[in-house]
Amino acid sequence: MKKFLPLIIFSLLLILIIIGTYKISNQYNNQLINKSLPQLKLRYLYNQNKYFTNSDLKNNQYYLINFFASWCSTCKIEHNLLVEMQKLGLDIIGIAWRDFDDKAKEILEKFTNPYLEVLIDPKNIFGKNLKVNGTPENFLLNKDHIIIWHKKGPITKQDLIIIKGLINS
Repeated sequence: MKKFLPLIIFSLLLILIIIGTYKISNQYNNQLINKSLPQLKLRYLYNQNKYFTNSDLKNNQYYLINFFASWCSTCKIEHNLLVEMQKLGLDIIGIAWRDFDDKAKEILEKFTNPYLEVLIDPKNIFGKNLKVNGTPENFLLNKDHIIIWHKKGPITKQDLIIIKGLINS
C-alpha cells in the first residue's frame, strides 16, 4: 500500500487541479451573462464576399449562437437537438470555428443544416470576444441581443428545456 501512496496523492492532486481549472474557466465565461453580444463581423460560409454583423440580427428575436466544427465529434452529438430547436422556431446562427470552409460545408450537406445563417471564424477572431476555447459552445441571446444563457459542450435534452423556459418567460 505504501508503494502506491505517492501515485494516489499525485492522482488526487491532478483531479483537483483539473476540476479547479474547469470551474475557473466556466466562471470566467459566465461573466458574459447579461452582457450585450460583442461586435460581430464574420464572413458567410456560402457567400464570402459578404459579412454578417450585429445589425443583421432582427430586433425582438431570440437567437442561439452555436460554435461548431466539422472535426468536432461532440458537435455531432448535439446536432439533432439543434435541428429540433430550429423546428420549434428558434433562429440559430452557426459559426464554423477554426475549420476549413470545404469541411464545414461537407458536414452541413451530410446532416440537416439547422442554421439560419452559417458564418466562419477560422482564426477565432470573434470567438475570442466570447472567450470560446472549444466546440461546441452555445450562447442564447434574448430579444435585445443580450447573452442570457451559455453552455460549453453539447446541448442536452435538459438544456433544451431550460432554453424553452428562457424563451417563454
